[in-house]
Amino acid sequence: MEWNFGKVQVSALAPSIRLRNRYATYGVDMNNSSIVLRFEHRKEDYLLIKSLEYKGTKSEEIERQAGQSVVILAGDAEFDSWAYITEEYPRIEGTKEHQPLVKKMINHLACSVIKVSHHGSMHSCPLDVYEKMNPNIAIISTKQEISTKNIGSFTLERGLFPHPSSVSSLEEIGATILTNDGCYESSLLPNGQPKNPKFDHCGTITIVVPPGGKPRYDKLDDDEHTVKTPPTHV
Repeated sequence: MEWNFGKVQVSALAPSIRLRNRYATYGVDMNNSSIVLRFEHRKEDYLLIKSLEYKGTKSEEIERQAGQSVVILAGDAEFDSWAYITEEYPRIEGTKEHQPLVKKMINHLACSVIKVSHHGSMHSCPLDVYEKMNPNIAIISTKQEISTKNIGSFTLERGLFPHPSSVSSLEEIGATILTNDGCYESSLLPNGQPKNPKFDHCGTITIVVPPGGKPRYDKLDDDEHTVKTPPTHV
């Protein structure tokens, strides 16, 4: 499903209709039925672009590079859902001219900002999907919880939200990681310094995504008991 509001196009990437029967039975993990939305802020009105797309055998859609002004809100989608998303939205390769014309050559998963699914849990999203997205900024809604598990003669302790495997995947693709409770930003580098001291506090994360431009972000110093007006300049 797609909706168009002037320069903004909204697409529902998930859940897949092929998961419907699995959710009709009791006991299925409902996180994978979560809606995943893709927002793209274009430089021009989307419907106008589509009306002017074709020039003979040449498609303007092929020329366009998506990703820089795209935000994906991933809800609580987990591995099952991402498997269908990557299958249903592949990157199709081709040349600039076609007979017959091949449409939609862009990578629909490329984005500038990803709101990480399911609080960055261990099942939130695999590395290969993050590689297809290649986001500049990854925002994680976090609340620190520690899991303990007895394995043989020792006890394993690990953070759940975000999970270390999710954090390492985002670090591997070079994304800037922002958490609302500052847990990632305040974690220490090997030299003993916090990873991102400017944002190592609790606060609401604000992002501006201009059409075709680099996203800008800031972090307020509010908490659950304080409501502040977002800054006019970020």
